[in-house]
Amino acid sequence: MAVFQGCDVADTNEPEEEEEIFIDRESLLIPIHIGSKWVYKNQEEEEWEQTILNYTQSDSSLLVGVSIYVVSSDTYDGSQFVISEKGIHVGEVLLFRTGMEDGEQYTISVGESEFTYEHRVEEVTVPAGTFQASVYENLDTNERIYFAPGVGEVKWVDQNGNTDELVSYQLEG
Repeated sequence: MAVFQGCDVADTNEPEEEEEIFIDRESLLIPIHIGSKWVYKNQEEEEWEQTILNYTQSDSSLLVGVSIYVVSSDTYDGSQFVISEKGIHVGEVLLFRTGMEDGEQYTISVGESEFTYEHRVEEVTVPAGTFQASVYENLDTNERIYFAPGVGEVKWVDQNGNTDELVSYQLEG
């Protein structure tokens, strides 16, 4: 029942809408829109693509008070990954974190191994363009992954120096 200017207004018996937690999907490390597609190329000129097939929004038992997106992609044989406003999660590990300062480091545990990552911001040029990217470098393996705001992953360099670079992308929604 609501009260307007001192008058009671009867309840219309309409169900109350459940309050949705709003997350700006563009601010996530990978923007989530069904049908969005990224095409990558490695140094052997082989191309591969990643397409967002589906996602669901739910509350996380791991991150109390944080909404997460469970994303299904065609890249990893139908496997899913989890994205939240806190970053990208692999299992229970928050692997790539948002909101970090340039030069900030953090350590994660995976099984019995620990890895230290450093975050920095730098300009990176790939076939799809030039971007100001958040770079996450694994200081133990020298692997680096680059995320551009509003675009997603633009470059990945493995511990042997092999590189995947973004060739093109199409964001839906």
